[in-house]
Amino acid sequence: VMDSQAGLIVKTIDVRDGELMLNNDSLRLGRVNDEHLLRIYRADGSLLYNDNPDEDADVLRSAIPNALNGQRMHMEFAGHRGPIRVLTVPILDGQKVAGVLQIGLSLEDVGDTMRALIKALLVIAPAIVLLAGVVGFFLASRALRPIDRITRAAQQISADNFNRRLDLRGPDDEVGRLARTFDAMI
Repeated sequence: VMDSQAGLIVKTIDVRDGELMLNNDSLRLGRVNDEHLLRIYRADGSLLYNDNPDEDADVLRSAIPNALNGQRMHMEFAGHRGPIRVLTVPILDGQKVAGVLQIGLSLEDVGDTMRALIKALLVIAPAIVLLAGVVGFFLASRALRPIDRITRAAQQISADNFNRRLDLRGPDDEVGRLARTFDAMI
């Protein structure tokens, strides 16, 4: 997500004679947002644009020299309102680095979502296991009902009553074939 946002922002920046020119009015209005971070640096490393001045971590500045050498860098740091994931990318003018873009996103919402998901799973998972057990018991008892009838009928056949048969009428499945085989054996 941050890669695509960075690509869109870089497209709004013009480079004229090696200088960065901001074309996007929303960037120039100086909006402040504590869940996002957007910084643009010139080729000499000086700050051109900063929409979140509250976040002034040294780790952000340490990524600038690498980006000025053409490297992309992902990092996380502890911001004032929680962890922030930052992408630092060079702004290119042809093959030459004309500046650096840093875009960051607060991970606080991600953490909140993960905590809510864990809570939901702790409630839903036992309910699903219980439901699966009840449905499984119902299906197993229904599937084994013909076997139970065969067992009871076979118990009623004794040495004195060999003429009795199971006479189970049913589909031509394993249980039906078992009952017919038992009748033929007697």
